[in-house]
Amino acid sequence: MNNLIDYITGKVANGNLTSRIDSKVREAIEKKLWKEYMTYKEQMDAEFKRGEKKGIEKGIEKGIEKGIEKGIVIFIDDKLEDNVPEKTYWLS
Repeated sequence: MNNLIDYITGKVANGNLTSRIDSKVREAIEKKLWKEYMTYKEQMDAEFKRGEKKGIEKGIEKGIEKGIEKGIVIFIDDKLEDNVPEKTYWLS
């Protein structure tokens, strides 16, 4: 009984019973910490996937914008080389 009281008050587990109790307590703490870690990791993975998806969407959007800009510049340059009046190719 003294070993149990010592263990409860924070001393090292000396007896067979207190050693088993200590082992089970440590096991429970590890499982709880592991579960908390896995929950956190799942949340971080989901957040990463959302960010990745948003980044891809933004990249596509920017790529389209740049493609349109380049297409308009090329179109304008082609028309200038063909000596087409400016008013016919400016987008209003």
